[in-house]
Amino acid sequence: MPLVEFHLQDSNTGKSFKLDRQKLSTSKQTFGVRLALDGNNQAKFDHLMNKMIDFCQRICQACLSHYDVLTTYCTIFVPSMFYSASVTNFTEKQSNKLMSATRKAFLPAMGWNRTMPLAVIHWLQKFNGAALKHHHTEQGLHHVLNLVTIRAPTVRQAKP
Repeated sequence: MPLVEFHLQDSNTGKSFKLDRQKLSTSKQTFGVRLALDGNNQAKFDHLMNKMIDFCQRICQACLSHYDVLTTYCTIFVPSMFYSASVTNFTEKQSNKLMSATRKAFLPAMGWNRTMPLAVIHWLQKFNGAALKHHHTEQGLHHVLNLVTIRAPTVRQAKP
């Protein structure tokens, strides 16, 4: 069966654009999230890993106070890393790989020991923990919140 080419025509200019065929495993960025049609998250993982390594290198090179590093972590790094957590399905191993380099860069910059136990790093502050977020935990929370907050469409009944 021959492949069919698809074209779209711009109604304003009349110019025709060819739509390229993509493999199901090829991911494209849409609304800030890289997902493939087959559910493959590898491109998103690679993108996050590169982004995280770049950000960690910048933190290590910058002359910031401990407070500035913590503020940067909470206000810039965490939102950019966890933006797509509700639609990705990273394994715990992938999440640990993402977070290990983060801990190596951020903990010394925040004035904390790099070899602190993970329970202390990710535990709540009211229990004397550092309260740093872990990707796998946040991803799970996003998934649960999406399930809980989804509501069935309301059906309006006609009044008699």
